[in-house]
Amino acid sequence: MPLFPMTDTPTVRLRRVAPGVLLKLETRGPNATHADRVAEVIARGVELPAGSAVREAVDGPLCVALAMQCAVRGWKLQAFVQASAPIEVVMALRAYGVQVTRVAGSQVDVRAAARADGPLLSDLVPDAALTAAQAVGRELVPEAPSAVVATGALLEGLASTLGARAVVARPLPFAEAWAWRARLGREEGLLVSTQTAGWVATAAAVQLELGPGARVATVAVDTGERDFSLQPDGPTSVAKVLGPQP
Repeated sequence: MPLFPMTDTPTVRLRRVAPGVLLKLETRGPNATHADRVAEVIARGVELPAGSAVREAVDGPLCVALAMQCAVRGWKLQAFVQASAPIEVVMALRAYGVQVTRVAGSQVDVRAAARADGPLLSDLVPDAALTAAQAVGRELVPEAPSAVVATGALLEGLASTLGARAVVARPLPFAEAWAWRARLGREEGLLVSTQTAGWVATAAAVQLELGPGARVATVAVDTGERDFSLQPDGPTSVAKVLGPQP
């Protein structure tokens, strides 16, 4: 029996920001992120006894989701993160009892440091992201979208399951993504990440291109609560409120 299973997350139709665009709210999971599904697939695919020591160096949301899975299974996680990792991610990891190791350099450097003594937890189930994406696609089948917008394994899984046109979300300037994020909160009542906001912007453009009646779906992959320190003067203001961190 999987712990904290992610199934049948709701899908909403946007009304003002991008009328008609379908947004699947993967933010309804335990850690308010699609990464909860991926982490569940990984944890179910690994046979380890309680007390096992594991390492991870994936991106923030997935690292946090894996930290939760490790906590409930009694695995001891050491997470390697970039020195510039958002404070929200580091604090969430520490809340789950994770040993956090900061590494200067790029994400490639972080992964290299983490793999120095063996594979990462996520290395043990390499197709986890695709498996999780296909589950999301199956839940979207009743909506029958004409096209889907995302990136990476999520896009591949959605498109292959739904048989819909796959559109890679275009990268947005940060200011534009932040503006879409703000509109989704103020006009749709949805607090989502800048990544999700960028995907919605692309979905809106695709829907206009396809014309009336087209159904374009995308996914709210993460909550906007982890983006607060990214806004102008965000890290400075957060540090002032929280004080020095160990």
